[in-house]
Amino acid sequence: MNKFMRAVGFSEYKTNRKLNQIFEAASRKPDTYAEYTNTEKNTVFELTKMAGDGFGLTWIGTKEDGELLYEYCYPFIKGTKYFSKADVSLEERATGNIYSAAFEDFRVGVFIIFFVQNGIEYLGIQEKSDNETDRTTMALSGLALNGTILLPLAFSEEEQQRKVKEQKKRIRLLTAARKGDEKAMESLAYQDMDIYTRVSKRILTEDVFSIVETSFIPYGMECDQYSIVADIVSAEKAVNLFTKEKIWKLRLSYNGIYIDVCMNQKDLMGEPKEGRRFKGNIWLQGWMA
Repeated sequence: MNKFMRAVGFSEYKTNRKLNQIFEAASRKPDTYAEYTNTEKNTVFELTKMAGDGFGLTWIGTKEDGELLYEYCYPFIKGTKYFSKADVSLEERATGNIYSAAFEDFRVGVFIIFFVQNGIEYLGIQEKSDNETDRTTMALSGLALNGTILLPLAFSEEEQQRKVKEQKKRIRLLTAARKGDEKAMESLAYQDMDIYTRVSKRILTEDVFSIVETSFIPYGMECDQYSIVADIVSAEKAVNLFTKEKIWKLRLSYNGIYIDVCMNQKDLMGEPKEGRRFKGNIWLQGWMA
């Protein structure tokens, strides 16, 4: 049983018996359904059943003689902020019929790996598409089992403008360094040394989260899980239609990258509001088109 089931309000679903009951109803009337014939001539399917606005469960399995046999079930929340990216790589996981994708983004500073929510559907779209563009449209989201609300940091308008300029300059340097520009590499090295010196001095008298405004760091052994601190753009309460459990839907922003996060109300400490910050560990997912 996927441990993130509680994030979308299925905290009491700890056995396959209850899950099978929902699957039976979902297979008769799914909210979305896609199938794809793989290289081994097996027909694999992917169907979803919504448990609320934008979140629910997905089943993946094989179709044999018209019968759907599911092998894997996972919870999801669909992202709402789409963006395009070049050089996105898609790879099937060892378990089969489940996919991860990865891309590089200088705003984050790390190679982003996420679980693909609609891998079967996406393969079908790519097979039928005549579009040879190298850009992929995505929307990121995440599920959390714990979280804490942090107060925002106060910045003047002048400081905000300076931060935006510094971020744009750093992205330009990173782009140049990737192409082999030695001066850009040297400038980035000096910047990192300067940041380290300033932080080392401030950490002696200040709390770490008054220094670190946001962060995005790989977490644990799983390649698609991250520890983040991000700004809250919006917060909305929702109810699971099957279990009536209350959950939070948060739209987060990290350096201009938007992530819709879902978690059980019981697991969030503090009251989320626009302008505050969220700190927690998330399972990063993404919808591809």
